[in-house]
Amino acid sequence: MAYSLGVAPITYENYERRRREPSVPLLLTFGKLCNVRDMLVLDDLWREVKGRRYPRTSDLVGLNVPSELRDLIIDDACEADAEVEAGLISALRAAALRAIHHRLDSDAAVDPNPETARVPVVSLAAAFDQEAPSGGEFLTRVLEAVDVEMQSAVRAWVAWELRRLGHPEAARDLPGADRTARRP
Repeated sequence: MAYSLGVAPITYENYERRRREPSVPLLLTFGKLCNVRDMLVLDDLWREVKGRRYPRTSDLVGLNVPSELRDLIIDDACEADAEVEAGLISALRAAALRAIHHRLDSDAAVDPNPETARVPVVSLAAAFDQEAPSGGEFLTRVLEAVDVEMQSAVRAWVAWELRRLGHPEAARDLPGADRTARRP
C-alpha cells in the first residue's frame, strides 16, 4: 500500500498507527486505490482520520483537487439521495415489523400489504435483520437473505411497500419483481 500511495513504508505505518495525519490528496488516493465509492464508508474513513465529514463538491469550491481524484468527491446531490435511501430503508424495516406483528397477533388488524399473507414471518425477519449498506445494495441483500423459494414472495412484498412509500421507480427496478403485482 505504501508503494501504491507513493510514500515510504515507515510513513504509511505512521498513518496506520495514528502518529501522523495523511494529507487530503493522499486520502483521496487511498480511496481510489481501494475502489471506495460508498459514501458512508468514505464518510467513516474521513471522520476517523480527519475528524470531519468527507468533502462534498460545495466544500471544495476554490480548492485545487488533483483531476484524477475529482471522481471520488461526493456530489452534494448524492448526499441527499443517500438520506432518502436511509429513510426508505427505515420505512421498509418498519413495514416489515408491522407485517410480522400482524402475522403473529391474531387480534391485530389485517396488514394493508396484500402480499404479507404469502411471506412467512421468518423470511421477513431474515430479510430485514442486517446492516444497511448504501448505494442501492440493500434491496439486493434483502432478497439474497431469503430462502430461494421465498424470494418471489418477498420481492412482491417489497415492491408493494415501495409503491406505497411513493417510490414506484424503485419497485419497477427491483430485480425480478412482479410488475403485475397488486398496487397499493
